[in-house]
Amino acid sequence: MYIEETDSIIFCSVLFFASLSLFQGAEDAEEMGATFKLVAKRAVHVVRDMDPSDSLNFVRLRTANKELMIGVDNEYTVIIQQRWTPAAV
Repeated sequence: MYIEETDSIIFCSVLFFASLSLFQGAEDAEEMGATFKLVAKRAVHVVRDMDPSDSLNFVRLRTANKELMIGVDNEYTVIIQQRWTPAAV
């Protein structure tokens, strides 16, 4: 990942729902943080339901032109959004 391709890096605390974004406005960071914390929380539950001895640490989502990487921890969530272009075949 190159910083030129990174659209945003958002840090979300579990204890204090505050988001810090390096490349986005505070309102966008709050909205994106809330949405993807919920996605990550649901993914954690899916993994736990499939195998109670396993845990989820990282979620990677790819859309047509963006890639989202979500690091999940008990105390914080880190969301990185970057532009993505498929390789030419």
